[in-house]
Amino acid sequence: GGNGVVAVDITPDTGQVVLRGLAVGRTKVVLKRGKGRVGVPVHVKDWAGYPPERVSLKVTGNPAPGQMVAEAGLQALWAQTRVNPGCRVRFDGGLPDIPSVPSGQSLKFSLPIKISGGDDYYPVVRRVPIEVHSLQLEPVEPNLLLVSNRPERVDQDGVLLEYTFTNKEPCRLMYSHLNESPGRRNLWVNLQNPTSKPVEVLIGWTYAGPNRNEVHTGHSAAVRFLDQLGKGAGYVITLAPRETYELAYHDMGPQDLVSGFVNLRILGGEKLRAEVISALAPSRNDSRNMERLGGPFNPFKIHPHGVFAQPWFEEWIDFKAGDEPVSVPYGKSPWLIDFETGLPNTGNFGVIYRYNFVVTNPTRQSRQFRLVFNPVSGPGAGTFLVDDQIVEADFRRKGVPATIYQFTVGAGQERTVKLVTVPEASSNYPAQVEITDQ
Repeated sequence: GGNGVVAVDITPDTGQVVLRGLAVGRTKVVLKRGKGRVGVPVHVKDWAGYPPERVSLKVTGNPAPGQMVAEAGLQALWAQTRVNPGCRVRFDGGLPDIPSVPSGQSLKFSLPIKISGGDDYYPVVRRVPIEVHSLQLEPVEPNLLLVSNRPERVDQDGVLLEYTFTNKEPCRLMYSHLNESPGRRNLWVNLQNPTSKPVEVLIGWTYAGPNRNEVHTGHSAAVRFLDQLGKGAGYVITLAPRETYELAYHDMGPQDLVSGFVNLRILGGEKLRAEVISALAPSRNDSRNMERLGGPFNPFKIHPHGVFAQPWFEEWIDFKAGDEPVSVPYGKSPWLIDFETGLPNTGNFGVIYRYNFVVTNPTRQSRQFRLVFNPVSGPGAGTFLVDDQIVEADFRRKGVPATIYQFTVGAGQERTVKLVTVPEASSNYPAQVEITDQ
C-alpha cells in the first residue's frame, strides 16, 4: 500500500510495478516476490505552483498610466496563479518602468515570478508575458457610494462593509480604517461573484497607507484618487462563477491608518458583492462566520457608513471681472442619506463636487483671476482637479486661505474653468473655494 501517497499498479504478465502519485509526501512501498521482500522509499513531489502561460489585460485611460498598468498586471498574475498549500510567491525586482498606453493601443511586457515551498515541492522560476490592450471606453458617473468608515478604529475581527451591486449600479467604494489593536491587523477588500455566470468588471483602485500620520494618509488618498479620476484610469478583470477576487490587502501595524477609493463598473454579467473585512494577523481572507461590525452612529463624530445614492454635486458659477469674490462651499449639508438605515454621510465623504466657473472679462485689458481654498470650519487640506491638472493645498489652520490656481482672461473674452474636488479624511468640513480677481 502507499498510505494515500501513491497507488501501486502491478502488471500480472510481466510483474512490472507502476507507482502513481496521489498526494505530496513520503511513504514506503513494500514489494514481495516469493520469499523476497524489499521496502522502497517513495517521495512524491509537486511543483510549488502553476502560474499562467500568459496574462491578457484590459485597461482604460487617456492614456492608461504606466504604473497602474504594471500594478494591474501584477494583480492579474497573482490572481491567475495557483499556489500549493504552504508555498510562497515572490515577485522580485519591483515593478517595471513601462510607458503609458494610449486609448485603443496595445503593449507587451513581462513579470518575474518565483514560487517555492518545502521538500515536497519543486521551485518555479518564470517570466510571464503580459499582453495589454487599452479600451476606448466612455467614463460613467457612479450612481452609488459605498462608505466604510464606522467603526473607524478597528479592534475586532469582522465584516466592516458588504453590498451587492448590479450591472445597473456603477459605484464607488471609499474605505478608511485605523488599527486600534495592540498587534498587527489585516484588512481586505474583496469582490465576489455570487452568480452562475462570469462577470467582467472595470476597477479603478487607489489608496494611501498604512501610515500613522492620519492627515498625510487622508490627503494622499484624495490626491491619488482625483489623479486617476482625471485620467479615466482602470483595469478589467473577469470573475468566474462563485469566484472571490482579493482586490486589496493591507498589513497594518498598531495605530496605522489606511484609506482607499475603488470605482467599480460591471461591463458584462449580472452582479457582484463587495466586502471590506478585517482580522488580527496572522489570519486568512475568509469572511465566512465573521461578525458584522458597525459602531453606533454618533452625530458629533464624522465616521459615515453605508450606501448612498447619487454621490456627486455639480454647479455652474458665473463671474465677471470687477465682481465681489464668490465662495462655493463643499462638504456641507444636505448630507447624502444611507438608503438602508436612514443615517447621514456627515461631511459627504467620498462625494464628488464639480464646479464650472464661467469667467468673463468685459474690460479692455486682460485680467488675472484666482481660485482660493479656505478651510473655514477647522484645520484641513485640499485636493483639486482644475482643468484636468492636480492642484494641492497643504494642511493649514482654520481660516488660513491658499491660492490654488491663477489664470488670465483676455479683454472681451470668456473662459470656463472646471474644478473637481472631494472631502478627504482627517480634514474639517465644510470648506470653501473662492473665485476673485483681487
